[in-house]
Amino acid sequence: MFRLTSDYAPRGDQPRAIAELTRLVREGRRHVVLRGVTGSGKTYTIANLIANVGRPTLVLSPNKTLAAQLFGEFRTFFPENAVEYFVSYYDYYQPEAYIPQTDTYIEKDALINDEIDRMRHSATRSLMERRDVIVVASVSCIYGIGAPETYQEMHLALAEGDRIERDDLVRRLVEMLYERNDYDFHRGTFRVRGDVVEVFPANEESLALRIELWGDVVEALHRIDPLRGQVLERLGRVRIYPASHYVTPAAQLERALETIREELAERVAFFRQRNRLLEAQRLEQRTLFDMEMLRELGYCHGIENYSRHLTGRRPGEPPPVLLDYLPEDALVIIDESHVAVPQLRGMYYGDRSRKEALVEYGFRLPSAFDNRPLTFEEFTRAVGQTVYVSATPGPYELAMAGDAVVEQIIRPTGLMDPRIVVRPAADQVDDLLHEIRARAERDERVLVTTLTKRMAEDLTEYYLQAGLRVRYLHSDIDTLDRVAIIRDLRLGKFDALIGINLLREGLDIPEVSLVAILDADKEGYLRSETALIQTAGRAARNVNGEVIMYADRITASMAAAIRETERRRALQEAYNREHGITPETIRSSIKELLQTVYERDYYTVEVPAAGEETFDSPEALERRIAELEARMREAARRLDFEQAAELRDRVLKVIKPTTAFEDLAPCDIVVEAIVENLEEKTRAFQAVERVVRPETILCSNTSSLCITELASKTRRPDRFAGLHFFNPVPIMRLVEVVRTILTSEETVRTATAKGRVLVAPSTLRLIADRGFKKGDVLAVAQLAGIMGAKRTPDLVPLCHPLPLEKVEVGLELVDDPPSVEITATCKLTGKTGVEMEALTAVAVAALTVYDMCKAVDRTMRISDIRLVHKAGGRSGEFRAA
Repeated sequence: MFRLTSDYAPRGDQPRAIAELTRLVREGRRHVVLRGVTGSGKTYTIANLIANVGRPTLVLSPNKTLAAQLFGEFRTFFPENAVEYFVSYYDYYQPEAYIPQTDTYIEKDALINDEIDRMRHSATRSLMERRDVIVVASVSCIYGIGAPETYQEMHLALAEGDRIERDDLVRRLVEMLYERNDYDFHRGTFRVRGDVVEVFPANEESLALRIELWGDVVEALHRIDPLRGQVLERLGRVRIYPASHYVTPAAQLERALETIREELAERVAFFRQRNRLLEAQRLEQRTLFDMEMLRELGYCHGIENYSRHLTGRRPGEPPPVLLDYLPEDALVIIDESHVAVPQLRGMYYGDRSRKEALVEYGFRLPSAFDNRPLTFEEFTRAVGQTVYVSATPGPYELAMAGDAVVEQIIRPTGLMDPRIVVRPAADQVDDLLHEIRARAERDERVLVTTLTKRMAEDLTEYYLQAGLRVRYLHSDIDTLDRVAIIRDLRLGKFDALIGINLLREGLDIPEVSLVAILDADKEGYLRSETALIQTAGRAARNVNGEVIMYADRITASMAAAIRETERRRALQEAYNREHGITPETIRSSIKELLQTVYERDYYTVEVPAAGEETFDSPEALERRIAELEARMREAARRLDFEQAAELRDRVLKVIKPTTAFEDLAPCDIVVEAIVENLEEKTRAFQAVERVVRPETILCSNTSSLCITELASKTRRPDRFAGLHFFNPVPIMRLVEVVRTILTSEETVRTATAKGRVLVAPSTLRLIADRGFKKGDVLAVAQLAGIMGAKRTPDLVPLCHPLPLEKVEVGLELVDDPPSVEITATCKLTGKTGVEMEALTAVAVAALTVYDMCKAVDRTMRISDIRLVHKAGGRSGEFRAA
């Protein structure tokens, strides 16, 4: 049923672990533990287990970052099977709460990620229709969603020749919570054109369905491209699942409204008997409004708080969750179980404490308590066979498994656990600075763990000012941005990542050769034995792996972690010696772990390949480049970034890179030489010297080779006075770059840009009232503007990445004329101005406002995007009149 695809065969401890796990699961052991060291290929072992057992599988991960990584890996292992992703679909979530001490009510506020919502629907659909399913989920899988029986009952099945009236079909779609929209056709909507009904299913990303009727007969069913309307495939039958997991049949909704009314009457009487008239009036008003919304629309804000009534459950019964969609024989894998199990235990109590105040003070009915995550006991009853996977399994997992514990200590690559070194904490910051520089010269990466978010941010700022390429990662950063940050670290866009607790379990970063643990002697959760072993494991995928613990004393946790690491190293060293294995760094391809979930930096429209251009002289080549660059800038000025990106690609095709230094012809183009050793550098720069005329040369290389030493190898050292090193890349090639004079001094540079979006007065009111279904327009546009500034190099072809120190985007509603005024300010200390970043922030924020409001206001106009202030650099200060 499952077909495993891999370039590798099991090695090291993997064959034994796979056989043992398969035997234990087939014997029916309820609880099994895989205790495998970091980098031993536990995911590959589990993939083999899934293929051997051949049962639907839920893989539970403790956080979204690890879930994204596992999703990418399993999708690679099982390309022909249904690998699905089920995590919380909130990009931003502020739960409803009440603080009685200050009489403060906090309304629920959330921003839903449409793509993750689609993937959740895809997961439940696959579980309904297939058995070769692997669902990678976070702890979101124990939170309530709609009942699977209702979800299945409400789906619409059609086949050619079926009889159904068009109006009945439309009515069914509305009952399934699809919205009719004949103009803006997107996921979760349908449109009607005569006897043709087109539906964009909730689980589809880029495919829609066309239902052609002849009277009351289904004449044809097609899968279509929703953008072009082109027919892609004729279908014999289709199944359309509801657009929301909270869908409710009409009869069941009526019963739910009746039980809600009964509970409301009972609760209002309770408050009035105690002379709490404010709570009684508040609860009655809010609940009656929600009931009216449910009656008329089938939905209301906060519908999940009525889930007990909508599903017909008794008080205290567990809510329907993703686990209820799994077949009875499903296999459950709990990854990083030492973290996931305590998480599962704590979810219920955190939710309960928040709702107690809401119920006590009349904001919600007591039935809201039953909209909750499962308790740990309910979770254990809901799952069947469970395999716990961890390098450091907790006492619960070991106690439940008994003797069903499989160890995986030997890595397929022969890598041993990293050596652990203890150094004084007094000068840890400066000592680590030198260590990061040393790793950067070898094109290796560094992970640094601190104790607080503030320390991570301050340390990042300090190292940036010292010239290091570093970034930080903690829980305040959006989930999908975390995935992008980790990918950028692997790509070498920066050298060190500073974090707290997110740098521990499961991160597959073979490029990391050093893990630095600051304040390792501060006993606590973040410096426990388990945490230290897990953190140290991040360096176990690199042959040069090393761990530095900065501490003034060796704690019991440190000693235990060091002992366990030395025990493993002894076993691994003996195995390597016995089998003649030479350790080698793990090779892991750098790809988009979740490219369908987080937004791409930009989209390039595919165009027919043009023929290769040839030129009679360097002058003709330069004229062509100038022409294309002028058109590229003009496209960017019009905000037509797709055409600008296409023109950029054409420029890069015209300028053909070469690795043959001797073949370079004289021209007025500066060349960037990226090579690995001094001899190759010398040849490259001598070749460059022959063919370029500018007074300075922009150059990239992979080490901090002294400029004077390099210049001495050339015929004219004075030509290299302005040589500048940047952006290390560990490969040898010659690449065309833009001509640059590197004589600017580093100064504090700031830029402020402004712009506006002119809107209708009614649109302005909707924005102010947060009346758009897509979310809070101002908040989303502000976030988009900040992200736009940081991604300017991806949007504007001739810009390059800058280490921005500050990006501020503000949006203000103005009555006369009705408009959204946008202001963006960017700042850095460096040699390059930040005007383009500020302008891009305004442009992206304005486009976001336009996109979110276009459904109700087609007359909007983006206007007056301009630079209003600039400071720093040789040109001095500029202020618009």
